[in-house]
Amino acid sequence: MHVDVVSDGSEFAMANAALLDVIWKTPARVASLSFRLLPAEMHRTIASMHSIAEFPKLRTLELYAPPTPSNSRLVLSQCLTKLVVPALKTLKVDGYPADFHCGCDVFPRTLTCLFIRSRSVAQSTVSDVIKVLRSLTLLQELQLHDAMSEMSRPDADPPSLPPVPSKLTLPYLRRVVINDECVTSVHLLDHLVVPVDANITLSLQYCDQDVIHLLIAPILAKLSTATDRDDARQAIESLSIYEDKITFRKRIPRNAVWTSPLPEITLQVCDDGLEFANGAFLDKFAAKLPLADVTELSILGYDFTDTDAEEALRTIVRTLVNLERVAFNGVSNSMTFPQVLSTVHCCSPTLRSISLQHIDFRMDNNRLRCDDFVPLLRKNAQTRREEESAIQEIEIKHCPNVTSWDVKLLKEVVETIVWDVADD
Repeated sequence: MHVDVVSDGSEFAMANAALLDVIWKTPARVASLSFRLLPAEMHRTIASMHSIAEFPKLRTLELYAPPTPSNSRLVLSQCLTKLVVPALKTLKVDGYPADFHCGCDVFPRTLTCLFIRSRSVAQSTVSDVIKVLRSLTLLQELQLHDAMSEMSRPDADPPSLPPVPSKLTLPYLRRVVINDECVTSVHLLDHLVVPVDANITLSLQYCDQDVIHLLIAPILAKLSTATDRDDARQAIESLSIYEDKITFRKRIPRNAVWTSPLPEITLQVCDDGLEFANGAFLDKFAAKLPLADVTELSILGYDFTDTDAEEALRTIVRTLVNLERVAFNGVSNSMTFPQVLSTVHCCSPTLRSISLQHIDFRMDNNRLRCDDFVPLLRKNAQTRREEESAIQEIEIKHCPNVTSWDVKLLKEVVETIVWDVADD
């Protein structure tokens, strides 16, 4: 049985008193329990639990609170201490503080999924979180959003992370999402030893250029371990560069059937603390990682307008000495013809496939109209073919102003042209 206790803030006691009475009297039937209440209502609900209630079949517990200035502290810990939940698998808390500082005994050791999003000033430190996680060895998914108090910035020059006295191994953890202050997020990740195929996302707040280098060691530790021990190549197979984030995907063993999230690590800059478009993230972080065996590069909406950003991208591309495929997505007019062409020019002789999406073949950002994009792209392909490193395929999808003549020119030097004619 699923029970959903919801309030819009009016006449809560009258609307839910009978339902709560049923919950406390028949807990054995409840498999999923969700509270969507104001903090004051949640406090009254907890107070209505006159004794400890045992929910032997409860698998999912959700606590949601709308944004409010009311005091909502200790709601999570008070609620969990009044519930006996021997089979609880999923705990989702949205709007209440995490209460990690209340100790590991608060959180059921049976949890496989823990989701915390706090909308108030967090009191729990990284050490508090680690102490709790040490008791949650069955975790498969961990999501923490604004759940920790911000660490003080390192005073050293250059700044360095505090030492990690002992690592924490979570053998079943396949998905990790941390959305918090940059140094705090990285320091937490530095404690964790997760499976080689884990999917990790860091949404970094207040990540200025002085601390970018702190990301290298913790991320490198996660990216250096391959999913296929029989493959001698470096672990990173694919690199995707977006407007405000970068994703590294590990190489998947051939013929592997993959049902879980892909083994990726994504780092997103989620505020203005660092202008992603200035190229610092690529230059000071991504370029320091083992990228020599990357075979796929995707550039989606990355802003080339800053000269440093363009040069940083070229530097990255030059390190991809085994690159086989490059994909450009010029959504929102984010790329110009020279930028696409200069990137292709920097690509390794191993390049075999080019994908173009949302690239206007005639209207460039800086000029009203031009007809030199296809001839110059053809020239590059012609040169590669003469050097016996021919591009074998060009894919054209959702690109305005493509003509049959453009396709004819490219077919003269490229074996396969895949053109989505419907979007011409």
